[in-house]
Amino acid sequence: MADTEKRMLILHFGSGVVQRLKFFSRSSREDLLTGIREVLGVATDTPLRFRDEDGDILLVTAGDWRRWARATGAKISDDGLAIKAGDASWAVYTPTLPTSGKHYMVIDFPEDRLCCIAAGVIPSTVASVPVGQHNISNAAPPCQHMIALKGIGAGPSEATNDRAGSAKPLQAGVFLDADARMLVFVDHNDPLNAARAIRLDNIPTPAVFVIQAPKHPLNFAILPAAQLPAGGVFTGDSARFDKVAWKREQEAGVREAHRRFAEEQEARQRALEGQRRVAAQQQEEELQGVMAAAAAAAARTAAAAAAGAAAAEAAAAARAARERERLARQVREEELQIKLEEEEEDEEEEELELDRLFGRQRAPEEGGDSNGAPPPKRARR
Repeated sequence: MADTEKRMLILHFGSGVVQRLKFFSRSSREDLLTGIREVLGVATDTPLRFRDEDGDILLVTAGDWRRWARATGAKISDDGLAIKAGDASWAVYTPTLPTSGKHYMVIDFPEDRLCCIAAGVIPSTVASVPVGQHNISNAAPPCQHMIALKGIGAGPSEATNDRAGSAKPLQAGVFLDADARMLVFVDHNDPLNAARAIRLDNIPTPAVFVIQAPKHPLNFAILPAAQLPAGGVFTGDSARFDKVAWKREQEAGVREAHRRFAEEQEARQRALEGQRRVAAQQQEEELQGVMAAAAAAAARTAAAAAAGAAAAEAAAAARAARERERLARQVREEELQIKLEEEEEDEEEEELELDRLFGRQRAPEEGGDSNGAPPPKRARR
């Protein structure tokens, strides 16, 4: 076992006696307390109380919380450090986290961190998180302090709730300030980068650390020898991420988007109705225009027909008048002819009468017969 995994506890008693106790980060808290009692030479059930150099009560813990205590759907290695998870839904939990002091652990993710996997803390009084569902965007208890695993190292951005794609391998540093009820995720190899840290405030206490996935395989392990970086980690306000507030803003944004969408739909509907009214009015005007044109055409046709009928009647009347005039002229001509013939007959009768009076006889060339008698009278018309 490497020396870097060793820890040294110095026990300083008021009598001036100093005892040193060496333990390892993989030791359990029970083993640590048992070792202290052995050094003190007291019974194994003797209550122990510790104070720091300022006289404040100190909760002594070992590194036993930096391991996996239980799992659902995943396999924990014999030493409690490594996890092997398959495609089915799974979740892994640490023991209860320390309730005071500052603590740090590193989880090594040597493979790509796939989407849908969430990491964070839940109250230790909660048996488990919902395994078969996405908890990345779930801000309801007990998931208020869980974020997307692929978002660790990306700062308090949309990546904390991203359920698509994957992120590169990472050694994730988990810094716990139990007194401040604060948990900070950093890139262990870039712990002071303000743009990459994510700070969760008001975490539950007592709490357990959990990683959960509704699907996707993943292999990872706690690095027990990893130490808090010498310069510490970035814990500034710019790294703060409030999932509940984010969810509230997101829901408000969704409601606002729905409201804007409804307004746009209503505006489009009003515009369409206006267009329909204009189109209907135009159609009505066009129909009225067509009907007026048809009526005008019908009137023109009727007028033309009437004019044609009148012209035909006038032509017929003219023809009838001409025919009457012709007949009248013919009658006049015939009457004149008759009159002329009658006058000729009258003259002939007068001549015949004179001939009889004077005893003249007409020669045949004058119209008499061979005996000199006058010709017979012509019948009058």
